[in-house]
Amino acid sequence: MPGERGSSGLGACEAARPQWLATPPGHGVVRHVPVVGWLPHYRRAWFARDAVAGLTVWALVVPEAMAYAVIAGDRRERRGRIG
Repeated sequence: MPGERGSSGLGACEAARPQWLATPPGHGVVRHVPVVGWLPHYRRAWFARDAVAGLTVWALVVPEAMAYAVIAGDRRERRGRIG
């Protein structure tokens, strides 16, 4: 039956993971580089929607941050250079 666990009690993805990735969260490589834990399970079908979501958030957050900077008195965009 699909989704049923084998005799080891581990799912197919968990059984195929290398031992250094099987450490609990907060330990080892997964603690310092979280993408290592989720990237092997990422589906290509999700990419288009994730890209649209990322661009939407960017389009809203960047102008908002610039507006807050103007309110706070940071005039970098008017100098024509950064620094």
